[in-house]
Amino acid sequence: KKPASTTGFEMYTSDSPHEASCADAGGQAIFDEPTCEAAADGNTYNQLSDDGENIPSGCLEVTNSAAGTFGYFYFHEDLDELPGGAISGSYSAVCIRSVCPAGQEYNANSECVSCGAGTYSGDDDSACLPCVAGSFSGTGSSQCATCPAGKSSADGATSCLTCEAGTYSGDADASCMPCSGGTYSGAGAAQCETCSAGTSSADGATQCDTCSAGFYSGAGASTCVICNPGTFSAEGAGECTGCSGGTFSEAGATSCVTCAAGTASCDSAGECIDCTAGTFSQEGAAVCSDCEPVVGNYSNHDGASECSKCVDGTYSNATACIPCPAGMA
Repeated sequence: KKPASTTGFEMYTSDSPHEASCADAGGQAIFDEPTCEAAADGNTYNQLSDDGENIPSGCLEVTNSAAGTFGYFYFHEDLDELPGGAISGSYSAVCIRSVCPAGQEYNANSECVSCGAGTYSGDDDSACLPCVAGSFSGTGSSQCATCPAGKSSADGATSCLTCEAGTYSGDADASCMPCSGGTYSGAGAAQCETCSAGTSSADGATQCDTCSAGFYSGAGASTCVICNPGTFSAEGAGECTGCSGGTFSEAGATSCVTCAAGTASCDSAGECIDCTAGTFSQEGAAVCSDCEPVVGNYSNHDGASECSKCVDGTYSNATACIPCPAGMA
């Protein structure tokens, strides 16, 4: 168990004062001139020798079959507190070891080894820690590097992954996010691009689709909109064009249709209207023309493409021929 830590050193306690205890706790070489410091009971333990000889009372040498002598610990019966603030019961022991350099940690043999890729350790870290999402590291790192925009990573990453087309990320993002409708991206994008007028895209698009003829869109559109009656468009239109007088169109038209003779339309018309009695039109007329009564012309029905001529002895009121009064011709 690990009760305390100070800059550059770690302290471990064990409940059984024997060689395996400190080895299990990971004890390693302590100070160049190690001492047993004053304990809570008022006892001061003397300096230990580096070669393991003349170890004073209350201090024991710790050995390891693989690494040889690598540290010391001290113990005292019925101590309430040991140096460094470690609380203990009877026959407790403390092992002290220096912290490994940044980018390293102790292995099972109490040897400093490099942190694995995807982890790191700082100057005072006792173990290697995983990189957080949005960062990464290689072997032996003292810190994790931030993923640049257009890339992302999960916890403990050894490298950043490039965002797929249709997604994007900012600096240090844990994941790539899909582009919203009306935008798109290629692989490794830091941001999504806006679709131009005459195109559209759904969420997560890798490109913008051209609007079909009869439809249109403004910039940044998620869908293309059908043209209204009286308008039309070609493929890739940013807006629909109104039909001119004498033509018409239904919704979604790719072109305008010419009005038939006997009908007429104004600009941007969704249909052609029949000429009323007394008027007429030729094909493609924007307005119907009046029949000329003064010369005896008339039309007696809607939708006339031409005016008829009154016979002799009659005259026109534009919609019919009326007999002349007696004595008049």
